[in-house]
Amino acid sequence: MPESRKLSRQMEEPPKASGDQVLVCVVTLGDKRNAHNALTGSAATILSPVNTPPSAHPERAVVLTAFDEPAKTNRCISHLLASGTGFHIVVVDHGSTEWRAETTDERVRVVRESPDLWWAGAMNRGIDAALAAGAESVMLMNPDCVLDGDEAEQLFDQSESMGSIVAPIQVDLDSGTAFCAGAVPLLSLGFPTLFEPRNRGGLTDRLAIVAGGRGVVIPRNVFETIGKLAANDLPHYWADHDFNMRARRSGIEQHITDGIAVRVDQERTSSAADPRSLAWPEFRASLTEPRSHRNLPSIRAFFRRNYPIRPLHRIGTGLYLARYYTSWAVRRLLSRGNL
Repeated sequence: MPESRKLSRQMEEPPKASGDQVLVCVVTLGDKRNAHNALTGSAATILSPVNTPPSAHPERAVVLTAFDEPAKTNRCISHLLASGTGFHIVVVDHGSTEWRAETTDERVRVVRESPDLWWAGAMNRGIDAALAAGAESVMLMNPDCVLDGDEAEQLFDQSESMGSIVAPIQVDLDSGTAFCAGAVPLLSLGFPTLFEPRNRGGLTDRLAIVAGGRGVVIPRNVFETIGKLAANDLPHYWADHDFNMRARRSGIEQHITDGIAVRVDQERTSSAADPRSLAWPEFRASLTEPRSHRNLPSIRAFFRRNYPIRPLHRIGTGLYLARYYTSWAVRRLLSRGNL
């Protein structure tokens, strides 16, 4: 069993926190996985708790994961702090060598974690900490995201009023162009999700699949119904999509509002974000590198868990790989001017 799977099983017991405390956990994602920590079950180092400010709402928490990239991480935190006092922030740092918190705000608390957790495991740790501190609604955030004004509180308000998962549309940080206003799964044809870039106007009134990690607010009862992220099978990429697919199958509503936008810095996402830039060795590496959303172990696990006809999940995986290879080959040829 991979070490990352062994370690992720340690995340079932949430950290203890009293009802009059807020917890901000920043989770930092490391590139190298420490086998010793995975085998010995190293526990999180939790910094001293802080009292809840009178204006804060312990029933609302933002969980932020990060791995270094200090400018982006601190920018995300500073915008959250400026957006209101109606929530506390859970920040889980697991593996940063460059990032350090630039704020001493009492609403922010840092939890040190092992770099073995990857994104899903780190987020689960933060979710556990937030729920243990009394959160009834949890927002998932990535450090490359920015919410302005009181948008964070608006998202909490909408989720609580509807009792459902609510997410903002996603726009490019620099251009302001919307690139994700929802997603539709088409697994039978080898598409894990097809993103919908268009705006709808207001809150969607249909069951949708939202992209997690970018301002999505999830009620506590959703975690109690379907569990947390599947960190064992999907340690990094596709864990959020798998979570939303499970919510969809359980009849839990997911809404996306284009009245609120999260701005996303797309400078650095997946290592396979632009297939045209990949030479053949890099293309092959993208099929095994965990920081690539094309990595085969995660793709196989996602289709196995969510394919419409489970025994035929290999068909979906095969279609996905065939499409990826064809897309890469054609784009490489076009970029070189051979066609």
